[in-house]
Amino acid sequence: MQPGSVKDAQSIVFVVDDEATVRRGLERLLRANGHAVECYSTAAEFLSRTDPGVPCCLLLDIRMPTLSGLDVQRAINDGGRALPIIFMTGFADVEICVVGMKAGAADFLMKPFDEDQLLDSVSAALSRSSEIRLARAERAELEHRLAALTPRELQVFLLVVKGLLN
Repeated sequence: MQPGSVKDAQSIVFVVDDEATVRRGLERLLRANGHAVECYSTAAEFLSRTDPGVPCCLLLDIRMPTLSGLDVQRAINDGGRALPIIFMTGFADVEICVVGMKAGAADFLMKPFDEDQLLDSVSAALSRSSEIRLARAERAELEHRLAALTPRELQVFLLVVKGLLN
């Protein structure tokens, strides 16, 4: 089974929305389609959640009391978390959409949205999360190997990278 697929039990879809009915509806839909789901009523509650270490994505209401969706996105980006965000909104505000997309949002859905469109967006976001996590793990492994080189090995390595023969 491909990471990020609908039946991928090793991923989590986070839902942050201040409306209880929206959270319940999304949770039911996502669970019915095989996703593990965690729901939060406030952005602050979600932001206190540590990284689960598995592919995940965030369904995030753009307009919430206290912290807006863009504030949450900024906090996630500043923290360096690999978390694709799918914004949800009931208001067509082009400026907010543009800001969110430029800051890396995976998608922007208008409420009420089509279930298939939502599920497709979640699947794509989970796949993207898997790719990001894999790339980060590969980079960490390379950095670990580079750090393990002796000073002489590092010197030779840097010369080889420049195209010189060892």
